[in-house]
Amino acid sequence: MSLVPETMYMMTSFVDGTIQMFDHWENEVLMSIQVHPKRVSSFAIYESEWAPTSGGFDIEFVSGSSDGSIRMWSYKDKSLGYSRRTRRAPYSLL
Repeated sequence: MSLVPETMYMMTSFVDGTIQMFDHWENEVLMSIQVHPKRVSSFAIYESEWAPTSGGFDIEFVSGSSDGSIRMWSYKDKSLGYSRRTRRAPYSLL
């Protein structure tokens, strides 16, 4: 039994609102998408157990922006699943 995960994803964000997702072991960019019009302040990623695909599970991620918006995305079809904007302080996801 190994403590090293079989799949490991990494994400990085840029000041223009773009997020890039990498496969850590393969060292390749899986997705590059502009998710917000302003700087991304935080994001989280997880594999959805409710949407199996032929290659395993669908990957979803949530992003928060400095403009106070939060969005949920699907890696499989790169579609926006949920978007909300608030007048509160920028989102910070845990």
